Amino acid sequence: VGVCMERSSDEIEVRPESEGERLPLLIAQQHELLSVSSPRENAVPLDAEHKDVELGAVEHQQNPISPLKVSVVTDPIPIRLACAFLALLLSGFFSTAITYRGWSVLPALDLAGVYLALSPLLFFIFLLGLPPTARQFQRWSQDKSPLRYLPSASIFICFIILGAFHKTFNPLTVIYILATCVFVFGSLSTTSGNRQSFYVEILVWMMIYIPFSLKWYSIVYYPGPEGYSDEWFAVAITTLAAHAWVVGKQSDDLGYNYIPNSWKDGVVPLVVITVLSLIVVPIGLATGFLSSPAILHDSVTTLVWFVQHVATVAIPEELFFRAILMRSIDHFWPTKSMWLAQVSSSLLFSLMHLPSGGPLLDQFLWAGFGFICGNAYALCFRFSENKIFGPVITHATVNTLMYWLFVDPRLSPAETLCLPLRLQHRRSTFP
Repeated sequence: VGVCMERSSDEIEVRPESEGERLPLLIAQQHELLSVSSPRENAVPLDAEHKDVELGAVEHQQNPISPLKVSVVTDPIPIRLACAFLALLLSGFFSTAITYRGWSVLPALDLAGVYLALSPLLFFIFLLGLPPTARQFQRWSQDKSPLRYLPSASIFICFIILGAFHKTFNPLTVIYILATCVFVFGSLSTTSGNRQSFYVEILVWMMIYIPFSLKWYSIVYYPGPEGYSDEWFAVAITTLAAHAWVVGKQSDDLGYNYIPNSWKDGVVPLVVITVLSLIVVPIGLATGFLSSPAILHDSVTTLVWFVQHVATVAIPEELFFRAILMRSIDHFWPTKSMWLAQVSSSLLFSLMHLPSGGPLLDQFLWAGFGFICGNAYALCFRFSENKIFGPVITHATVNTLMYWLFVDPRLSPAETLCLPLRLQHRRSTFP
């Protein structure tokens, strides 16, 4: 096709024969190449397992004499190993924080089962949220490698571990969990990115999220010690969702990344938290929705609560309502400043936080505060450089502040563990 290519350490030069000609590029690969980008097209993932990789067609619409320079992005193996080590450290820290409050009230065997059933899932949550290792899983998926099933398979294995340690192993529920993992990952791997696939995506998420939100999983499936069912299933559905959307569907614009990209990822959450507190706290105190206890929590308990909320509340809710739902609505029904997507996702977010009973005023207050918080988290998602990091930190910080200021620390550990189940009876947590 009249293509002239020159290789340097980080660039490929392509010279088209005529103006506007589409050039299929074929590279003899000497080392691992991960993606190619140019000013005229977005990054394209490459297959790292083959010697020759077809990058696709690049249309050169400028001067046909000048070459088109394409930059090559590489992820060396040491970087991927460092990401895996970071994910391992984070998973151990989060597992310890989540099980911390049960150390004095649960048998050692139960705690060991919860810890072993949480750590692998948290490991994959963070592993898939680090770009170098996420791209590795995407390449395994493109190559149909069995390794692409590791995150979902870990859910199945960890569920068995819980049942074995708690001596409540049930083959039928294990089959249900396995079928859910296979169905979710398989269905999203085959969606094509049109409007019909959007409905499939939302239906799939509803299938795994609504049973968790309504505590159906806790009643029907959970085989572990009482008080940890919500935590484990929150981590499990986050692992499944991250696996399905990042690896199966390969949604590169999802923003599922736990590495801050710029100063905005710190400043935007700080501004949102400050403004949100100035709006919500006075209204909550004036209406009696919030009331401060006589004493506050100690710093260790507050830190534990923050870490737990990052893993079991903020990540799954922000992944669905902002990264998946709001982004998808804006893709298929775009509006200026994303107002339709932001309002719609925030409204659904507020409805999800409605209590199942109680005074009508309380229900309206829950919906109103949920709508305000949902819009705040949406703004954080929109204006942060790293999409998921900002709203997750903001969401967990707001919940922790409400816990620190407005939850009575004299509640027993068992009552504190079950707070998500008691929202309609005790005004103690926040959307």
